Amino acid sequence: MLDFDPDSTESIMFSAVMPRAYGGNGITVYIHAALTSDTNNAHEVRWDVAWERIGDQQQDIDNDSFAAANSVSMPVPSTSGLVDIVNVTFTDGADMDKET
Repeated sequence: MLDFDPDSTESIMFSAVMPRAYGGNGITVYIHAALTSDTNNAHEVRWDVAWERIGDQQQDIDNDSFAAANSVSMPVPSTSGLVDIVNVTFTDGADMDKET
């Protein structure tokens, strides 16, 4: 769970390794969001999602080479505990900063 302040811009970075069995064809990221207190004031949030391919001796990790972010905005329900789900879709190749 991430706890963001609704009155500021915040960011988070996740790092993971794609499974060796991944065969391409893009990927869809599903984001779940909810308020943690009843404010009766719905918030709209924007998510920017981007990929960076590191690979075997292909990216100097002292620098970055993220692909352009795909963005989505979503209204978060104003009732505490109600979850809204939105997805961000990436096509294979440059959209995922992957060699084609």
